[in-house]
Amino acid sequence: MRLACVLAAILAGCYSPDVRDCTLACDTSADCAADQVCGAQKMCASPAVACGSNGEVIDGGIDRDAPAIADAPMRDAPGPMVTITVMVMGMGTITLDETACTQPMCMIDVPMNVAATAVATGSGDQAFMRWTSVTCLTQGATCMFTPAMPTTIAAMFMKKN
Repeated sequence: MRLACVLAAILAGCYSPDVRDCTLACDTSADCAADQVCGAQKMCASPAVACGSNGEVIDGGIDRDAPAIADAPMRDAPGPMVTITVMVMGMGTITLDETACTQPMCMIDVPMNVAATAVATGSGDQAFMRWTSVTCLTQGATCMFTPAMPTTIAAMFMKKN
């Protein structure tokens, strides 16, 4: 009888399992549950939770599994995230904070209204030529900006003379 009740609940559409923080890999926040975002480690979690590199939950900047340290300062919980579209034209790498993009296009989530740094580095026989996006247009190979909304950064790499 219990199984029949569970099946009825599932078929009725009222069953919605929770996705635990830091257990589901993602490329964008659209891959996550409605109350989660895709964080810098490419794991789904609530906006107040960060995921460590091994999938551990870091809540408000404090690892729940780490031993407690008396009088340790609490860091602010990460706020809302914003997606930066990174475009690489030619052979090179754009590193946005700690995430490297070598593909023609990458989507990287970063904290909204927090200063970010993008560094363009050529590879092989190609060198960084210039930024082609408005956000970084007047800057050199290192571009600093503060994303307030989704934006695009793009760099052009060309063969060295």
